[in-house]
Amino acid sequence: MAYPTQQPPAYQEGEASKLPEAQSYSVELPTPSTGEPFRSRSSTMGGISKPIVIPRKCFPPSSNGPLLTHPAPETINMFYVRSFSPFARAYAPALATLPQPIDQDDFLAFIDGLNDAFMMHPFFQAGFVAGGAVMSAPILPVQIAGGGLQALAALGSGAVTLVRVKGYLKKANAELFAPRGLAVRTCTTKRMLRAVGRGGEKKLSFHGGDNTNNANANDNDDVIDVDALLAEHHAATLPAAPPPRSERRPGLGLHSRSASAASAISTASTASTAEQHASDLHKRRLRALSGAVEPVTFDVPAAPLPANALKRYTTAPTRWMNGRSARSLAAGREKGMQQRRDKAAELDGELAAVKGEIEGLERLAAEEEVELQRRGYGGGGLQELEGEGVEQHGVVGGSGAAGHQRNASRELAVSLEKRAHMIEEIRKAGEKKIKKSDKKEEKMANRVLWIVITRLENAPPEEDELELSDEASQTSH
Repeated sequence: MAYPTQQPPAYQEGEASKLPEAQSYSVELPTPSTGEPFRSRSSTMGGISKPIVIPRKCFPPSSNGPLLTHPAPETINMFYVRSFSPFARAYAPALATLPQPIDQDDFLAFIDGLNDAFMMHPFFQAGFVAGGAVMSAPILPVQIAGGGLQALAALGSGAVTLVRVKGYLKKANAELFAPRGLAVRTCTTKRMLRAVGRGGEKKLSFHGGDNTNNANANDNDDVIDVDALLAEHHAATLPAAPPPRSERRPGLGLHSRSASAASAISTASTASTAEQHASDLHKRRLRALSGAVEPVTFDVPAAPLPANALKRYTTAPTRWMNGRSARSLAAGREKGMQQRRDKAAELDGELAAVKGEIEGLERLAAEEEVELQRRGYGGGGLQELEGEGVEQHGVVGGSGAAGHQRNASRELAVSLEKRAHMIEEIRKAGEKKIKKSDKKEEKMANRVLWIVITRLENAPPEEDELELSDEASQTSH
C-alpha cells in the first residue's frame, strides 16, 4: 500500500467523487484472490474477537507555552495537543488471522497516513513557532501579538485537520476495513471505554481505581527485579572508556574524533531512554484494558523521516516537540528508578548473602524430604508426621530427619522473609517519584485520542467517528 508524498489538492465543493484533503493519503487495497466480494461479516472475523485500540501520544502541560498555561479547554484540546501528537505505531497480530489479512506494513502505513492527516499543516506550524518566538520578547504588547498569532495558527490548523481526517477515515473504512467486516474510529478515552465494553468506568486507571473489572491489570508494573536493577547500576558505574588518541595525518595535523563521538553517544542514549519509556507507557495504557481488547505489539520499525527535504524541514518543530515530550515523561520515572538502583546496590552484599542461605536451605529441605519419603511417609513429609502425633524419628526431640527438615524449613522461611523486607526497602526507595510520574501519565492517558477498530455492527455511531476535543469527557472526570 503506497501513500504518495505530494501535497493534497485544494478541496472543491461539488466534487462528489473525491474526498476532501485526503488524496495524498489514499489507501490502495488488494482485492480478494477469487475476485468475489465477502458474503458475510462473521466469516471475515476469524481473528478478531475483541476490539483493537491504539493510543495517541500526548504532551505534558509544560510544553504548552507561556500563554497557553490556562487556555480554554476546547482550544488546547482541539487545536494544539490534538494537532501535534501522533498515534503510536503498533500492530495487532489478530489482523494477520483474518481471511483477508491486513499485514503489518499496510497497517503501519494506515497509521502513518492518519498521523499525516492529523498533523498541523507546515504553514500553521510555521505560524505557531513564529508566534512562540515573538512571545519571548520582554514586551507585553509583543507577547500578546505572538499569542494571537499562535491562536490563529491553532484555529486554522483545527479546521483543516477536521476535513483531512474525516476524508482519510472515510476512505480507509470503505477500502481497508469495511470489506473485512471491521470499522475504524478515532475516539476520546471515555468513548473508547464504551466501545470496548467498559462504559460504566469514568476513566482509564493504571492501578485499579475506577477500573473495577481490571483492578490488578498493572500490578506487575511495580514488580522489583533485583538482578535487573543491579545490572543497570553496574553498567552505569563502569569506568568510562579513555578518550580516543589524537591521530596525526599527513598534511592535516592533529585530528580527534572524541567530541563528535561523545555527542553522538549521548544523544543516542537519551533518545533510546525516551523511546523505551514511550513504549512502556503505551504498554501500560493497554494493560489497563487487559481482557477487553486484542493484544497489540509496539515492537515495530520507527516511522521513517519524510523523503522530501522541504517536508523534513517544515515538520522539524513537530518532531522536536515529540522528542521533548518523550524526554520530559521519561525524566520523572527515571529518577525513581535510579533511587531503586542505588538502594539495590547498597543492599547488594546482604542480598547476595541471603540468596546463598536460601539456596543452601532449599537444598537441605529437599534432601530431607527425599529421606522422609524413603522411610515411607509419602509426600506429606513433616506435616504427615506431625498430624499423626508420631514421636519417633526425632519430631518431638528435634533430632533425626524430620527434626532437621523442620529446622531447615523454619530457617528457610526466616531467610525468605528477610529477603522480602530488603526488596520492600528497594521498592519504597523510588516509590514516591514513580507514583507521581504514573499519576501524571494516567491523567494524560485520559486526554489522548485512540484508534478503535471494532466489528462493523459494534462500531460507535457515525457522528462519533472523529473527535478533536474531549472537553465533554474531561468535565465528567
